[in-house]
Amino acid sequence: MAVEKSFKQSKLEVFKGLDIPFNGAQIEAIQAQFLRATQSANLPERWTTDAEVLKLFMMFRSRAGDVIPSRRQLGGSLLKNASDSIDAEIAEAIFGQDVLMCNDGWRSNAKDAVGGVSVTHKFKTILLDLIRTNALSKDGESMARQFAAMIDDAEAKWSCNVIGFLTDNDAGSKKGRKNLGLARAWLLLFPCCSHQGQLILAEYLRENPKAAQIMEELIEIVNWLNSKDKVREIFDQTQMTLAGKILAYILPNLTRWTTHLIAALRFDSLKNPIRHAVLNKRDEIIAAHIGAESNQRKRAEMREVALAHCAMLEPNAWWDELEKIIPDLEHICYLTNIAQSDHVRPDQFLLALAGLFLHFAGFSARVLAEDRALGNRMCARIEKRFKELDQPVFVLALVLNPFQKLSRFGDMANIDQFVLSTELISLYKRVKSRLPSTPRTPGEQLLHDTTQKKAMQSLSAAFLQYLSGTGPFASWENPEIQETYVELNGNNPIPFWEMRRTNGLVAELANFSLMLLYLVVNQAGLERSFSDFSNKKNKKRNRLGLVKMAQQSKVTRHLRDKQYEEGLAEKRDGRQNHSEDQVKLLLAVPRYAEALLSDTDDSDTDTTERISVVVRSKAAWRRQMAKWQEELQEAEMVDTDEDKEDSEDELPSTIPVASAAPRPRRPRAWLPMPLTKLFGGKIARPIGNPARRPRVVSEEALYMELLAAEHSGEEPDAGAQEGSGDDFEG
Repeated sequence: MAVEKSFKQSKLEVFKGLDIPFNGAQIEAIQAQFLRATQSANLPERWTTDAEVLKLFMMFRSRAGDVIPSRRQLGGSLLKNASDSIDAEIAEAIFGQDVLMCNDGWRSNAKDAVGGVSVTHKFKTILLDLIRTNALSKDGESMARQFAAMIDDAEAKWSCNVIGFLTDNDAGSKKGRKNLGLARAWLLLFPCCSHQGQLILAEYLRENPKAAQIMEELIEIVNWLNSKDKVREIFDQTQMTLAGKILAYILPNLTRWTTHLIAALRFDSLKNPIRHAVLNKRDEIIAAHIGAESNQRKRAEMREVALAHCAMLEPNAWWDELEKIIPDLEHICYLTNIAQSDHVRPDQFLLALAGLFLHFAGFSARVLAEDRALGNRMCARIEKRFKELDQPVFVLALVLNPFQKLSRFGDMANIDQFVLSTELISLYKRVKSRLPSTPRTPGEQLLHDTTQKKAMQSLSAAFLQYLSGTGPFASWENPEIQETYVELNGNNPIPFWEMRRTNGLVAELANFSLMLLYLVVNQAGLERSFSDFSNKKNKKRNRLGLVKMAQQSKVTRHLRDKQYEEGLAEKRDGRQNHSEDQVKLLLAVPRYAEALLSDTDDSDTDTTERISVVVRSKAAWRRQMAKWQEELQEAEMVDTDEDKEDSEDELPSTIPVASAAPRPRRPRAWLPMPLTKLFGGKIARPIGNPARRPRVVSEEALYMELLAAEHSGEEPDAGAQEGSGDDFEG
């Protein structure tokens, strides 16, 4: 018998506490209360979309008031516990790791001078401490002591290994950094490279009076437009009529590093509507500028000001000068954009600096003598900036980028594998020269010296194999492997070396390469912390202490990083100030072709020909090897007598041993070297991708493999037995 539908029990739908829906009246009331709360607390409108706020609301119940913490709890125990938890994660992440320490200053709205101390580890900036520096001396010796104390405190508290120190390049910091290097020779010391673009921009405006005048006039015009509403309205309406939209007039500001370029580009893009307004609405512009002023003398003065601005904007000559300086500004600002990235590596900054140098070096081909003189002066300025850097770090980082190797160096660099190997070993010894906290016993010192020499032998052998593309690096010469790598990792050299850390033959080189390539030679991360401090310690919270502010900043940064990892927040895309086509040309450093060395033993070679960075014959190999041995022998003569005895006992026969002859003067090192020699020269083929190595094994590869095998003690493979170590003539 069928049951009537009306007798069936309807399904009872039950909601859990968090799932109970809101009715229309509740939605309106809650949204109205959100508006009142936002305005009452002076919160930004985006606070309701913050991921952590949404999580918080999802935890609420009807008795939420019972669990909402007080202001004292939020700023006290809860904040301290969260900060301590983050500190524990930091300690675990950098325990025993190499880090680069940064120091910079910040002044709060309470007029307190604050020194920030942070470290970077694998491109991540970690704030360690804030120090009130009002009463601290700023002379070089005092700064050096303060820097040393920062390093010692960080290493004692966090058990990390500070391998480098980075500061601003003001007088006190520069002198303090120099004194610190004299006391602790193992440290890698850097000025902040992101500030170099700002300083080069200031130098460009100083060396180019016309550019300085154009920018001053541009600032004057933009201030005029932005301060006179009626005048700006005339120009805005002309924009709308001709272009269909209204763009703002941007004011250049030297402390905002790229605004000179952005302001110039914006004003240049508005050339047509601005000139159209000046030519067709001059009387309206003058009347709008004068306004309701009744004083005749002031009216006359205001009329002269308006006429002067119109006369400046009307002729093409002013716009031509503006257009002429834009490429220079764009190159400088592109360097600045690269240098202030959180992930900029030393090799990237070196290429950017070299590209800027080559841009101004190209002025030598210009017709006007003043342009050629400007190019010479700017090249000298950039050379001075490069001279202040720790050049071996930057040059070797470029060489250890497998996508670059030696391809960027010009024919004037006089570079070869052996010169670079010597520089690599020298830098390695410097970094490893740090003395232990407690003196070693004679036995421990002997073991340490033996271990380090074996490590240097392994490092040198692996480096020569890397440059020649043999041994563990032979597969990289396969174009298909490189293409697959680029598809997965782009042109990032970090994974290339990370994958080789487990190979015992090249592990020492891989670890040393990663140490250099992970260096972030700017203070961008610390500067972002300062920006966060300015938001937290504002006029209404100017009593906020340094300890609490540091805790808040750590928690904020930690939450933001977690949100990025979980996909709850999106990083804001960078501004696109350069077109894609222009980016390919900006700061371009050509790849130089490899010229041939003579294949004969005849010493009467033409010295005007380019010297190759690749050895292609036995005769050339012997010449290069003899030269390298001579340089190594001269360098070894400056070591102690104990080192000489150890070298005779332990080094392979292929490594020259210093004799007991009187100690000569140290030969001039290859580095430092000016940019004009490193990257100067003629291009033997069009700029573009470097020519692929032939997939067959060349004579050069065989000889490089032989030398590497003799360094490492490994047996040569079947293809390398002819002309083996027994037949080798040093």
